Amino acid sequence: MAIAGIILGAPAGALAGLEAAVRGRAGIVDVQRTPADAEIGGLVLVVEQASDKIQGELSALRELPGVDELHLVFANYEDDMDAQGHMGCPAHQPRRRGADGEDTPFRAGE
Repeated sequence: MAIAGIILGAPAGALAGLEAAVRGRAGIVDVQRTPADAEIGGLVLVVEQASDKIQGELSALRELPGVDELHLVFANYEDDMDAQGHMGCPAHQPRRRGADGEDTPFRAGE
């Protein structure tokens, strides 16, 4: 299993609904609100899922209503290493620069 600590940046008015939405998701093992004086206001989550699924979960969390930004604070894939300390890597996804100058994942047919 992989484990990740993330911050979901969200406005104060969205926190109650967002907190209820993430508490019901499989693989979310802890949810806390950020301190009132935090630089990024929102929710702190601990996510524990199989490594081949965690990236998809992070993407899904980013798309929840009320989420302004997602910050990956910590990730650990140690349990997925073999006896030699290696782990398989996901297939490479080429990136391309969008019209706004930002890198975006490449999707065939676009």
